[in-house]
Amino acid sequence: MRTVDPRNRYSRRFLLKGMAAGLPAAAIASSAELSVSDAWAEDGPLAPLTMKTLVKVARDIYPH
Repeated sequence: MRTVDPRNRYSRRFLLKGMAAGLPAAAIASSAELSVSDAWAEDGPLAPLTMKTLVKVARDIYPH
């Protein structure tokens, strides 16, 4: 039988390391000046047949 270690695996040090790694990535992403106008989805509405297909795919993947 397997015993489960009741201690928390995540410490404050683990959290700070993750934040230190994510901070430069966030700074780079914000300095890239990405805007909503650059999004491909803003080109216009999708055709009704395409929307039906996307809804069917989404419901197959996530049935709940």
